[in-house]
Amino acid sequence: MLQEQRQYLIQLIERLSAGNAVLALTPAEVAQQLHEWTGIPVEQIMAD
Repeated sequence: MLQEQRQYLIQLIERLSAGNAVLALTPAEVAQQLHEWTGIPVEQIMAD
């Protein structure tokens, strides 16, 4: 479940980033934002 949510959020942010340079984020920035929203450790978010 968590993996699916993480993948959905990453894809959503990637799609938004593709359409708007201001929203272009690195994977690390995406992970940090997800950490801030969810409280999940960044290391866990970045782990595949």
